[in-house]
Amino acid sequence: MLNDKRRALAMMGFLCSMAASSAAVAQTKVQDTGFRQNKVLDDTLLKRGRFEASVQSAGMWSRDKGTSADGTIDASASTLYLNPAATIGYMVLDRLQARLALGYLNVSSTNNDITVQNFGGFLGTLQALFHIPLKLGTAIYIGAGGGYFIGSTDRPGSLPSTTVSNPTSGLAGQGVLGLLLQPGPMVVLRGGLRFDALIGSESSADSLIPDIDSTNLKLMGEFSVGLRF
Repeated sequence: MLNDKRRALAMMGFLCSMAASSAAVAQTKVQDTGFRQNKVLDDTLLKRGRFEASVQSAGMWSRDKGTSADGTIDASASTLYLNPAATIGYMVLDRLQARLALGYLNVSSTNNDITVQNFGGFLGTLQALFHIPLKLGTAIYIGAGGGYFIGSTDRPGSLPSTTVSNPTSGLAGQGVLGLLLQPGPMVVLRGGLRFDALIGSESSADSLIPDIDSTNLKLMGEFSVGLRF
């Protein structure tokens, strides 16, 4: 008889615990932590509204030399083109950037070690760059632009061993092709080729030499380091 009562009490305890567990399960709630609202933000440069500030340098140097077959005549010529600049770019559309470059320009040419042209001055250009995205934060870019240059050009004077400095100004046209690298959260690297066409006019400071129209066409390398915002 006593055993039957114990069995009955044990059974009632088991049923009570099951009921309590069921109540606990019934009261369990799923709380929304907001993870479904998370968004993946694009941190590349190639989105509308992004800025890029950079320093860059473009330039080329060439030298040619020849000697006559009998060794009596030597001829040489060299050209230096150098354009360091600061730039600011703005993505007006996805993949399309408007870019302003302001910098120093030096163009120097020699013939048989005699300087026939040495221009120093300011060059400002506005470019449009279109980007073709690749993998891993890289892109190919191609663009064109134009601008204005002003400075002075040193040339040999009409008298022996003299030099004149001519005020010089003109228009500049540019074409660029290169590769964009984005190795970090803010860093932007660019490298490629640039073609410059300078068409200028010099007001001769020597009354014996007429005004000079000059044209410089140069293909060069260009490299820049910048930050994106």
